[in-house]
Amino acid sequence: MLIFIDTCAIPKTAKNVENAHKFIDFLLRPDIQLLQLLSMRYHVVNAVAREELPPEERARFEPPAGAKLILGDLASAAVLQKASELWNEIRLA
Repeated sequence: MLIFIDTCAIPKTAKNVENAHKFIDFLLRPDIQLLQLLSMRYHVVNAVAREELPPEERARFEPPAGAKLILGDLASAAVLQKASELWNEIRLA
């Protein structure tokens, strides 16, 4: 299973930090998390939103038993090379 981790960050040069916090708070609301999951297939970090899913849908986002998370910069050179080749193939298709 291939997943990615997306983050929200506020640059230290941000001119309106309060609005940035409000936007992140908005994205983390259970109803918005649920919309993201259903429309973009993003996994939800909000447990309340996750509980709103039917059990069979919730199971689609559970990692398989024994799965291990490997961050991209910790993957072996062979894995990174294969990922790069596949990504180039997709981009050039």
